Amino acid sequence: MKEGIKGYYTNLKDISPQLIIARYHDLWHVEKAFRIAKGDLQARPIFARKKDMIKTHLLIVFVALCISKSLELETGYSIKVIKKNIFHIVDITFIDKLTKQEFVKRQEFPDSDVFSKIKELYT
Repeated sequence: MKEGIKGYYTNLKDISPQLIIARYHDLWHVEKAFRIAKGDLQARPIFARKKDMIKTHLLIVFVALCISKSLELETGYSIKVIKKNIFHIVDITFIDKLTKQEFVKRQEFPDSDVFSKIKELYT
């Protein structure tokens, strides 16, 4: 068996080699976040030219990642499982033709562990 040699190239001069290597080994967290954003959250690249549009898109994706991570930590379920269950919730809007008043009726949460944990968070 051969031992491999791995080199690290960086422009950071005031940081110890051990810290640089440790940060490199933590990159899988960032890669996992991008996989979640692209897959489970269905975030897609946009073709924006203005800096404000790019920053806004990054902010939206980052907030979605934060919310999904907090839901995972609070419920113990992956965001994929949560999303699959949440998409079964239906709101129906009734409009009174005479008064133009709107009434929204939400379908009750089905009996499942995922829904009970999510319901606890928001009640």
